[in-house]
Amino acid sequence: KSQKDTPLTHPMKRLRGKPILLLFLSRFTHKSSCFSIVPLSQRALLDYVRCPKYLTAAAPSLLRASPSTATTAVGAEKTCADKPSTPPFEHPLLRYAAKTRRRVNATPLAVPKPLCRDSPLVSQSVFEYGDLRPDGGGGANACEETRLYDQLVRCGFAVFHLGEEEGLQMGHLWDYVRTFFDQTADWAGGSIPQLAVVPGSATPLTKTGYVSYPSQGMEFLETRLHRQSGKLLPKEVASILADKKVLRCAVEAQKTLTRVGMDALETVMQYALAQGEDKAARAAAQKIVRGMVDDGTCASPSGPEGGEDAVSMSPHRLCRYSFIPPSGGDGGACDERESFGAHTDTSFLTLVPAGEVAGLEVWIPDGGDDLKEGRWVRPEAIAAEHHRRLGRGGSGECDGDNDQRWHRRYVCLMAGEVLEILSCGRITAVVHRVTSVRGGKDRFSAPLLLRSRVGVTMDLEKYYGGSMEGCGSTMFEYLKSIDGMAMEEVHTILQ
Repeated sequence: KSQKDTPLTHPMKRLRGKPILLLFLSRFTHKSSCFSIVPLSQRALLDYVRCPKYLTAAAPSLLRASPSTATTAVGAEKTCADKPSTPPFEHPLLRYAAKTRRRVNATPLAVPKPLCRDSPLVSQSVFEYGDLRPDGGGGANACEETRLYDQLVRCGFAVFHLGEEEGLQMGHLWDYVRTFFDQTADWAGGSIPQLAVVPGSATPLTKTGYVSYPSQGMEFLETRLHRQSGKLLPKEVASILADKKVLRCAVEAQKTLTRVGMDALETVMQYALAQGEDKAARAAAQKIVRGMVDDGTCASPSGPEGGEDAVSMSPHRLCRYSFIPPSGGDGGACDERESFGAHTDTSFLTLVPAGEVAGLEVWIPDGGDDLKEGRWVRPEAIAAEHHRRLGRGGSGECDGDNDQRWHRRYVCLMAGEVLEILSCGRITAVVHRVTSVRGGKDRFSAPLLLRSRVGVTMDLEKYYGGSMEGCGSTMFEYLKSIDGMAMEEVHTILQ
């Protein structure tokens, strides 16, 4: 009850020092309810009761059933402008999470316009991976490195055109994805474990297993690498795939994606630190990326040490999306819908191999250089147009009529929330979604989310020195707020 002058201390004496779980019912939408269980201290609970605004900072992202839902959510935030200032318990990252959620909710549900054949977005967004590899012939191309950084600053995503060797690995990956989902009818009875925390894991964030949402037409298999053995978890995947060669190739493909992401991260972090070519900044970027990002290997040659978990924190997710008509209203006449609603990822980078069936869409706030306003853009359509310009067939609609394997040499990179914070806001986490079309083929996807190692603590002096002191932005306050925090705690707050 909101009683301004009534002291709340006395009724809480019995609970002093005990953990409290608060169940919060969202009032953002009339058609559905969103629940969040939040662990609170006594002091935190008192502040939450006095100012309901801060409950919204801990609530999960909303499932947007209609444009009015997002509008109501934003309106609910605005009504709290006259509430008390930030209470002492609230971590600044919660404010960042609330700000990001408002940005997500502000994106429209509009269908993206077809990509023009002469669109400059193609030349702006696509990069030859060979020009960016540090160990490539003659070293990385400084001009391409600068262009990649500028692209992520402007749009939050980029498309890499891989070499033949990496493309071959992606081909094996797609064989693995299709083989797995082709057998879902055989193992749905229980031969594959449901999504759950890996037994013996040091953190509840390391989950593996299968989960499906039939009403939304989504299926996911969350996999991770075991550090010392290099095997894929859950281990039941090996028994489902009769061809062991496919499984080995899937692991190699995951390592290839990881290497591509690590190379890209070192480049963009270098330019975020120094705003240009600088040897000291490159060394600092390497220290940050190689010391913090979980590439599935052991930080020490002798095996996991200290707080490092035996399981990788960077999940490789297999996905299948099918078109399910929305229930109620005019949904029956809709030919396209959001399978996975607009969101940002809690990651450094998310790498999404281009699919044969398009469906991934990213939001560009200012529309890029060739657009006057923000809009949804399909990276796979950009990749298809780039392939067409190379004279190798392919189609702008990403259906692969002339070359069924063209998409295997393209990977989309999307900036995540952790990269936004660590780059001091110079690179913004990109809002993206997945759509499906009535009567179309099922969309398969295999995104890899690069996250931080367990046991790594943010140390600004160690990783940054004074390179970000002149930033002077609100994002620098967020960066300073995680100094001394374990990175898995940062992930937990953001999620």
